[in-house]
Amino acid sequence: MGAKRPLSNIDLWVSIIENWGDTLKEYNHCKHEPLVVCFLKMSKYMWRTFNAMRLVHDLNALPRNDLIMLVRFDNAIPGLDPESLTKAWQEYKRKGKNAIPERKIIIERFLEFFECYNAVKDLNKPFAPECIKKMTDKVNAYNVRLAAAVHD
Repeated sequence: MGAKRPLSNIDLWVSIIENWGDTLKEYNHCKHEPLVVCFLKMSKYMWRTFNAMRLVHDLNALPRNDLIMLVRFDNAIPGLDPESLTKAWQEYKRKGKNAIPERKIIIERFLEFFECYNAVKDLNKPFAPECIKKMTDKVNAYNVRLAAAVHD
């Protein structure tokens, strides 16, 4: 087996679109469950989405000011960016956990990226549809910027 070829911007873009679609599909299955449970179920697809976004970020496919306005990966608090948090949630799931630990800061920090400030008042309530819409709007805005910038 030969060396892996690095993913192109197009490959990463397809990954963003496909995995966000899977995130939304999973959300539709768990939208009536507590937020901490639903996030855990969506974590694999969310991580794949944010991982691809970070890789695009690292490849400088978009101007830096565009990235800062969308999803940030250069946070002052390491490990509290969307990619790191969703990866940690996958670890909880692999350990047989059925919900994210209710340490409010972990979920608050994640939701701040998407301006979902009201969603963390009660972590045992379902994940608010308006919050998933805000998240989807950010992912869609990222896709629009990629469409304008990617030429490979």
